[in-house]
This record gives sequence, structure tokens and C-alpha cells, in this order.
Amino acid sequence: MTTGTERGTLTIAGSGIACVAHITLEMLSYIKESDKLFYLVCDPVTEAFIQDNATGDYFDLSVFYGKNKSRYDSYIQMCEVMLRAVRAGHRVLGVFYGHPGVFVSPSYSAIAVAREEGYKSRMLPGISAEDYMFCGSRI
Repeated sequence: MTTGTERGTLTIAGSGIACVAHITLEMLSYIKESDKLFYLVCDPVTEAFIQDNATGDYFDLSVFYGKNKSRYDSYIQMCEVMLRAVRAGHRVLGVFYGHPGVFVSPSYSAIAVAREEGYKSRMLPGISAEDYMFCGSRI
């Protein structure tokens, strides 16, 4: 865990689309080293893997979705909860299904705000549906 004198950091990572098979060793090291881990994945196996390997606190971002709530509002809340932890001085990891840079609004928003506020941030790639399309089309 970070001390009160350290600045928070934000890393956004993709879990891929094939359960835990697409989680890289680099991402696994971030799962184990983060103080706060926020995730939005679509299968219970990946969720269990994340929870079993996390040494810090973890939080399921899917709680921000609501039946009568816009996706935009949900994404703002996801972004803000991660940034709140960064501002508190924690090493934060946000894990999103697939590639975090493909159709994942909260990832780009959180990184943009973190950088604007002077926090170190980065994105780790994940295997996306597009990658599977290239494999299937024999390109």
C-alpha cells in the first residue's frame, strides 16, 4: 500500500474476451500490486480470478449500471470512483472486458482526467473482438 506522501497512479487494463486466458503476466502483476482494483468483466471466472489474485481492495464497477439509468451516467460514476482512489494516493488498476481502448468510455475519461491533474497513468492492451475478426478472416 502507498504512503500518504506518494501520489496515486492509474493503470487501465484489458482482460481480453476469453475468460482468464487473455490476462497477461504484466496485467497479473498489476492485479497483485495495486492498492485499489476496479473491474468490469462479463464472466464469473474472470471475476473470481481477479478477486483471488488481488492483494488490495477490489470493487465491481457493474453496480453503477441501472435499469432506468443512462450508460453515460454509469460511466461518469465509474470514472469518478477510480479517480477518487487515485487522488487519495493509491495505486489504482481498472480492469475492463476486452481491450480497454475499444468501446470503453470510462477508461479514456479516467486517463484523460488523471493526466490533466498530473497523475501518472497508462493503458495496458487486451485482446478485443477485432483481434478475433482478423484471425477469423485469415488476413
